[in-house]
Parts: sequence; structure tokens; C-alpha cells
Amino acid sequence: APTIVNNTVTLDEGDNVTLTTAHLSATDAEDLDTSIIFTVGDVGNGSLQIDGNPWAAGTNESFTQQDIIDGKVIYTHDGSNTTSDSFSFTAKDPSNNTIHGQTFTINVNAIDDDAPTLVNNSVTLDEGDNITLTTGHLGITDTEAAENTLVYTVSNVGNGPLQIDGNPWAAGPNDSLTQQEFIDGRVLYTHTGSK
Repeated sequence: APTIVNNTVTLDEGDNVTLTTAHLSATDAEDLDTSIIFTVGDVGNGSLQIDGNPWAAGTNESFTQQDIIDGKVIYTHDGSNTTSDSFSFTAKDPSNNTIHGQTFTINVNAIDDDAPTLVNNSVTLDEGDNITLTTGHLGITDTEAAENTLVYTVSNVGNGPLQIDGNPWAAGPNDSLTQQEFIDGRVLYTHTGSK
């Protein structure tokens, strides 16, 4: 039976990689590279190309060790917000000695490329009242960024002071806040009572 090299490959979200023998190989001292056949399952978060054609069950799901050597097996990530992919495979020599149940793993480095989603709802309060602003009033959702990295810069505060972490809003020194401060209830607006 062939001896398998099966090493995880890593690439960036939306990128592609040509598989090499450092990633995947099957060797057998008794057989030529052209006679060792890999049969692979499909990937879930990208696509496989074998000799320039997309993977297809039954018609384009196999390649040889020589195809890997010649750079004819390419994986392309689909650009989705996923951090891994994989495909199953078997490797067989001409004598039908087969290695079954193998999985080739692909790690994907996330790229922050999605625009955030904004919530911007008006607030109603009585003259002279105050309100703690929450993400229900103003919020950003970004699946690829931590809450404390989503930064707002506030300007033109009128009809009352805005406090951020207990400090009054001021252009320049205290005009920025994070999504985490909204989540933690640290943004307070007080109406001055003016009309």
C-alpha cells in the first residue's frame, strides 16, 4: 500500500493554493507516480480543480500522484467567513492496495472584509430626562470584529450633554466610544430641558 503524506494547508479567505507533495502525497516504491490514484470527496467552503476542471462526482473526482507533482490540483476558498475546509480521500496503487478514510484539512485565515450592519433608532425622552443608550438605539454588528474594536466618533451633540464612561463628551479628547461601551451601558445622554 502507498505511504501517505497528509499535511494541513493554510491560506487566506478567498485565496487559492496549488497542492504540492509537501501537502499531500502517496508514494510506493513499487509503482510509478502516474499509477497511484487519489479519489476525493468535494469541499464545503470552496472548490477543487483537477487538471483545470472543477471537481465533479463520478466524472472528475480522481487525480494521480503525478498530477500533484505537476501542480494540477488547486483548492480555491469561496471567500465565506469560514476558518476551515476539508475533503475526504482514498489512495490506491495499481494492485488495488487502498488507504481509506483519510481527510485532508484546509485552514483558512479570516480576512475582515464584510461591511458592518448598523442599527440607528431614534430615542424619545421627556425634557430634562436622561437615558442610557444601548445597542437597540445605536449599534454595529460585524461578525469579523470584536465589540471593543468597533469605534464610533461622535460630533454635534446638542440639547444636552453626552457622557461616555462617566466623562462629558468633548470634541477631540472624549469624542470616541466603542460598541462595547454601549453593551456595557456606559453611554448616557441627558436632555437639558430646553425646547
